[in-house]
Amino acid sequence: MPYDRDRAADLVLALMQLTMHEGVRTWKSYDWEVMNDLFERGYISDPRSKAKSVVLTELGMDRSREMFAKHLAPAVLRALQQCNSWTFDSHQAIDWRSYAGIVVGSTVSA
Repeated sequence: MPYDRDRAADLVLALMQLTMHEGVRTWKSYDWEVMNDLFERGYISDPRSKAKSVVLTELGMDRSREMFAKHLAPAVLRALQQCNSWTFDSHQAIDWRSYAGIVVGSTVSA
């Protein structure tokens, strides 16, 4: 099925914020075509490796944070603000494992 490859790349970058570990690594369990597009654009390390994750480049990290703030942060922020426990700074590292219990199961719309 045809799709908007640029939008798909942006959404995958946004989702990568949710699986970030070791500061710059993220799981590579996304569509291979999208992952290759991200690599060719200079956003991630080469996904064709034995590793289960890729490294976001500085450019990729910046774009990932930007896309997270644009597409995902509003709904997540509302869920977290209901708990009155967190504020969002798009330039800080995000450790979502701490908030997974709050976000999972929330029925918050964007």
